[in-house]
Amino acid sequence: MPRLMFDLVNNQNSFGQFSNVLVSAIEVYQDSAYDLLNNRGPLRVGTKSLGRRQVGAANTSAGVFGVGGDILSSGPAIRAKSVTTNVSGVHPSSCHCSPCFIAKKAEKEKRKQLRDSGAFKNGSSSVRKLESTAENGDYTTQGETFLPLRTSDDIVKLCTTVEGSRTAASHNLNERSSRSHALVKLKLTKKNGSSVSIQTMMFVDLAGSERINKSGVEGTKKCQAIAINSSLTILGRVIQRLNKRDNGHIPFRDSILTMLLRSSLEGRAKLCVCINLSSEAAHAEESICSSRFGARLSSVKNLVGESARARSFDASKEFRDITRRKEEISATLVLMESRGEGERFGEEFSQSEIRGFVENVAKLSKFSKEVIETQRQLYEASAKNTNSPSTATLQKRLEELKFQETNMNGIISRQKYISGFHIPPKPLFQKLQKELVDIDAQMHSLGGQK
Repeated sequence: MPRLMFDLVNNQNSFGQFSNVLVSAIEVYQDSAYDLLNNRGPLRVGTKSLGRRQVGAANTSAGVFGVGGDILSSGPAIRAKSVTTNVSGVHPSSCHCSPCFIAKKAEKEKRKQLRDSGAFKNGSSSVRKLESTAENGDYTTQGETFLPLRTSDDIVKLCTTVEGSRTAASHNLNERSSRSHALVKLKLTKKNGSSVSIQTMMFVDLAGSERINKSGVEGTKKCQAIAINSSLTILGRVIQRLNKRDNGHIPFRDSILTMLLRSSLEGRAKLCVCINLSSEAAHAEESICSSRFGARLSSVKNLVGESARARSFDASKEFRDITRRKEEISATLVLMESRGEGERFGEEFSQSEIRGFVENVAKLSKFSKEVIETQRQLYEASAKNTNSPSTATLQKRLEELKFQETNMNGIISRQKYISGFHIPPKPLFQKLQKELVDIDAQMHSLGGQK
């Protein structure tokens, strides 16, 4: 992966030249997603579109609908705008407006034609895969951090940050065993005049399945092993269903890992799998199991060829629509904050108490960043020389920072427990803030087109 990133950054590859390369890193730990590039902040995972996207949809007085069909605000204060792009304009599944009624009728007619043609009887999965593209129900994260890759130093920092931040532990079989799955995503932007195409590459490092009686793990490590084995079992079920090609139910929603891997396992993605095996006879059973898993995964067939090519669109128009969407969300956040739906504090508390809480939150953020940076430096130093004095110094520094981070986290938790002191923002307010982060990443991918 680092070598491919280096080739992409230096335009030494067979894919062509890219004007912009962005990267994100997600950790799936005990069936929850965390952002490795943002202090392991938790990420919400859901569908890109739960509703129906209408091109040139009529205005509605019910509120502004965001991606996923959620109502961003209700009441007469804000009216929905007509948006004709994939940034907004999503109607909920229960909408009964004229365009939605026509769309439902067309979908029903399409299903009837497919049924009459015998497409389902023949066991073909092409219908399901065609309808399961990135625009129609893939799962994604909200508020995911994307960082630009411009130089070789950026790549080195990325790799050491991911390895240093990722959850790991030692047991009888491995001195440093990954206790989570890691997903690194690259967004590649290619410009051709006024049109822009965005391609995505995803690198997935699955935590190895292990037998608890061999690894000898207990307590927290045992819970981690159970979570890893459970997610891999669900992934195996998904692969089994994909290989049947009978248009039956595929249990993508059974785990966070399979939800995030859906776009890679079906649709227009090109899939490649690498299996790490041990040559020792003591691990022959595990090696055979891994080989069988790789064989099943390699037999998954996706739609490639013309349909797998990146789609181009007008960069200027897309940028204007995204900017308009950002203005809508910003206005909604201001309105919600004026209604007391954002983060606030009780009126009976003094400004010095509130200021002390805000300063503690800033200190916690600083300690968390220093912990991640020290972990990255320690991982890099350990790779060069395990017994060097700098490694011991960094290890001591890391322990001190973790103690300060834990202590500050405890202080903030106690402050939050004071009745009526800290009133957290509404879930919708937090969701809109994360959507602004996603919009900023989209604008960065477009390169600031006007």
